[in-house]
Amino acid sequence: MNVGAPNDRPIPAAQHAIQIVDAGRTVHNREKPVPRPGPYQLLVKMEACGICFSDTKLLHAFTSHPRKSEVLEGLDADVLAEIPSYVPGPLPTVPGHEPVGRIVAIGDRVRRHRLGERCLIQTDYRHLPTAAANAAFGYNFEGGLQEYVLLDERMIIEPETDERSSFRSARSRAHRRLPWSSRGLASRLRTSVASVAGRSPAVECSSSRTRATPSPALRR
Repeated sequence: MNVGAPNDRPIPAAQHAIQIVDAGRTVHNREKPVPRPGPYQLLVKMEACGICFSDTKLLHAFTSHPRKSEVLEGLDADVLAEIPSYVPGPLPTVPGHEPVGRIVAIGDRVRRHRLGERCLIQTDYRHLPTAAANAAFGYNFEGGLQEYVLLDERMIIEPETDERSSFRSARSRAHRRLPWSSRGLASRLRTSVASVAGRSPAVECSSSRTRATPSPALRR
């Protein structure tokens, strides 16, 4: 594993996280373990995360939400078992699918990402179908309302296009192609996920600080 934490700060063993543990129930977990990346995995330190109305839908529906169920194809069961952030069904999940972060650790077999890369994360994994929808970051894969997120390159890369489905380099203009821009949120959410986690439940954070902003492409 290659590690390059910002300002040479060591990656902690535990972190703050907001977790949905049941329908209508959230917890502020102050001791959630920070996973160490496997060979194909990367660890992203969150810098900011928007809160979407869809997060409240997940909170109310939880296991009945179509994106909280198990992945049926696209990745083998043994690969999914190697991803600790894969949390289908009744397993607690971390919401938040509009974050900005920086890669601070990668596995030895990661090929399409690099240490220090700053990225937007906002995705449906349409190549990973569930019974009624598809897998998604912040649903059956843990999202950004925590200090560190683990992702697996095998779930990020779309097999038909060989493109990165969830990552957009913050140095590029790729945010203009997104329907909602986390980059706009990042300019106002100058706070760590740990600060967001201080408000419980997460869905009751001030709407003036978490309102989604249309990307420049939608203003035209």
